[in-house]
Amino acid sequence: MVGAPMSSFWGFAMRVLFTSTPLFGHSMPMLPLIDAAMQAGHEVVVATGPNLADEVDRRSLTLWQVGPSMAEGFGRRAAPPEMAGATHIELLRRDVIAIFGWPGWEQARDLAPLAAEWSQHELPPSTRIERCAT
Repeated sequence: MVGAPMSSFWGFAMRVLFTSTPLFGHSMPMLPLIDAAMQAGHEVVVATGPNLADEVDRRSLTLWQVGPSMAEGFGRRAAPPEMAGATHIELLRRDVIAIFGWPGWEQARDLAPLAAEWSQHELPPSTRIERCAT
């Protein structure tokens, strides 16, 4: 069945969770995949920080707001620990951890119980798709 939605071919819908740091350049490239998953009949949730809540809502997507805002992440960068004599690479590592590492960990911490709860529930009957005749 060339061209048939995957969910129709396999006869079931899946849950698809998209996560991203709350930055446009990290989240917007996922939109074609999100759209394709929704068009295929899958249940889609987007998990990201508060900075993109309006953008996700504008697209009528389900949002799980997790982790800190990017302002909080960049705030850690604004008050970094002193590293006298550090190399450029060491400073870069410190900044990447402050901007992405800790916020990513906080996102995962907030997301884990939501995903666990989500996986416990049956998909609603309206998202179950009957296998198409070949």
